[in-house]
Amino acid sequence: MGWTWQERSTWGQGYNEDQKHLLLEYCFEKPGLRRVAWRVDGLNPRSKAALERLGFVYEGKLRSHQRRPGGTRRDSLCYRLLAEESPAVGPRLLEMVAERSSR
Repeated sequence: MGWTWQERSTWGQGYNEDQKHLLLEYCFEKPGLRRVAWRVDGLNPRSKAALERLGFVYEGKLRSHQRRPGGTRRDSLCYRLLAEESPAVGPRLLEMVAERSSR
């Protein structure tokens, strides 16, 4: 699954959840994928927390998996969502979007 990059000023306003909802809806409905996987840098607690809050399941760590732009090595944390789990995630994402946009 791809990245969702945002300007820092937009954080916490529901845009991340809205983007994830659209991406997941597309993945599970259009091409009919059975599994969506996401990897995050082990040093990025915000991304890790966001995926867990959205219902993704932690599957493990790939140690020294990639090189960061500065040349250091990163551990990648692996998360997944299965097609049969997605019906529970969609409404939760929409709820989170509504909750944040009403602020």
